[in-house]
Amino acid sequence: METLPGQDLGQELRDAYVATARDENFEAVFDRLLRTDGQGNTLPMPRHFTRTFETRGLMVLAKSGAGKTRMIERALSRHPAMQPDATRQRPWIAARVPSPATTKGLGVAILKATEYPDVNTRRVEREIWDIVRHRLSELGTIVLWIDEAQDLFGKSSPKDTQNILNLLKAQMQGEGSVIVILSGVDALQQIAATDRQITRRFNKMRLQDIDAGADAAMLRGIVASYCRKAGLDAPSFEDELLGRMIHAAQSRLGQFIEYLLDTIDIALDEGATSLERGHFVEAYAVKSSCATADNVYLTRHWSRVDVERLTED
Repeated sequence: METLPGQDLGQELRDAYVATARDENFEAVFDRLLRTDGQGNTLPMPRHFTRTFETRGLMVLAKSGAGKTRMIERALSRHPAMQPDATRQRPWIAARVPSPATTKGLGVAILKATEYPDVNTRRVEREIWDIVRHRLSELGTIVLWIDEAQDLFGKSSPKDTQNILNLLKAQMQGEGSVIVILSGVDALQQIAATDRQITRRFNKMRLQDIDAGADAAMLRGIVASYCRKAGLDAPSFEDELLGRMIHAAQSRLGQFIEYLLDTIDIALDEGATSLERGHFVEAYAVKSSCATADNVYLTRHWSRVDVERLTED
């Protein structure tokens, strides 16, 4: 487990990261978008798949709360080919779709992410994106990552959707073309599938739901790692505790970890030496404001609890 030094324990736990097999999978998929040297080492250069310098992109798809954003950020920040140097000051740029979501607004958000001075929002969309292209080339950017990309298409007309897709394609061809990473929920792939060229140019990676059977060892290891860091004994996992934890988190890894940390906070506040079922009961009650009968950690029929309804209320 990686942590940042010099912080309070609660914050330190939240800054920690437990790597899993999906981190390795992402790195393997991403590496195939980069050039390699004679020894197979990745280079800080996008791989071109046509004579017009066309790159390939990557869609990372997962439910909200699955932890995709943190996974991508960690991978890019640690990747050997993504480290800044004299010629590539910003090898990768991350931008989040703004609200309200417009293509002009996204261009402005990208420029702000590059620390571009004096972004003039009165410019028309085409001018903004011309500046984006020049700015990315100026900084030696290899990867443009757009998070929550599905929000770009939320209320778009077919014409607007096609305009967005064309803008994305334009960043992936010609001199200075970059690798585009789009991360979002499954709806993103459905929207992108309306354009054959987008479908062809983007590889896809879907983060699967966590499962009490297939992922039991990994999840128990995560619990043990965080408990050890917090100075607590890990729970015994009796009474289907792992299944209850997964159900409470809606089978999403990021949410599973978030709820675990909330539970550890309560245990630490109470001066406990081990993580007990009562801490889970209390943490879930605070998170969902549920009645006792709907508390995943109390009811016998925990798998029937509509946790999505409880967390949305």
